[in-house]
This record gives sequence, structure tokens and C-alpha cells, in this order.
Amino acid sequence: YSPKLDMWAVGVSMASLLFQRYPFFNSKDDQDQLENVVLLLGTVDFDDFLRRYELSLSEEQSKALPEEPHRQPWTDFLDEENAHLNNADAWNLLDHLLRYDPQERIDAETAMKHPYFAPIRECWLNIPEVQWDPSQYVPPIFPREQT
Repeated sequence: YSPKLDMWAVGVSMASLLFQRYPFFNSKDDQDQLENVVLLLGTVDFDDFLRRYELSLSEEQSKALPEEPHRQPWTDFLDEENAHLNNADAWNLLDHLLRYDPQERIDAETAMKHPYFAPIRECWLNIPEVQWDPSQYVPPIFPREQT
């Protein structure tokens, strides 16, 4: 396990939200899941990943994979219901989150600095500092003794 696995999950969740597809990879089993991922991300990068880590697939798995060499464009997932949620920054972040090789995936700290989140960062800069007193909002776990 590595935090980069979580970043893959963030990418899949983000794709689900952006394209209004739940689940984004709707697969019936592991092989079908692999086929869906390879169809999206392409075989060129997948083959590079397998070579880099000296991994191999069974002949049956290899034959079942789609022969799509390149990454599927995000525009293929656009429709009138989700177009307003999408932009080039969102797709660029997805490209950095959804990579076969975890070493090439963006980490959380870098992802938060991505231009996609600039409007959120700008919003936070314009919020006046507020003093938060949790006792006003959260009841104490243990009531105070009556004196």
C-alpha cells in the first residue's frame, strides 16, 4: 500500500463527479475492470508500466485487453448534463491522478496546488478570519459537575 493508491481513488471519484457516472468504472469482475482501465488510459502506457516493473499478464488476459494505444480523451465523456462541471484544468488534474505507475501519480500536496483548485484557494484568501469557539457549537462530552 502507498498513499499514491489513494490518489488513484481520488481520480476515479473525481471522474465520477465530473462526468456524473456512478461508478465511473462499472465492471463485473477484475478482468473487466482491467479492460475498462486500459480502454481509458491506453495500451502504450500500460505496456510501459508492465515492462518497467517486469510484470506480465496471462495469455488470456492479454488477448482480452482492448487494442487502444492512446488515452481516451475526456471530451468523450461530456454531455449536456455534465459539461458545466468540466474544464481543461479538471482534465489535466485527472491525467495526473489516473496514471498506471504510482510513482508518476501526483501526490496530495501537489494536487492541492494544482490550478484546478485555484478558485477555492482564492475564496479562502478572501474570508475574514473568524475566531471559532467550539464550546458554542459542540456540547461537552461530559457534562460539568453541578456546584
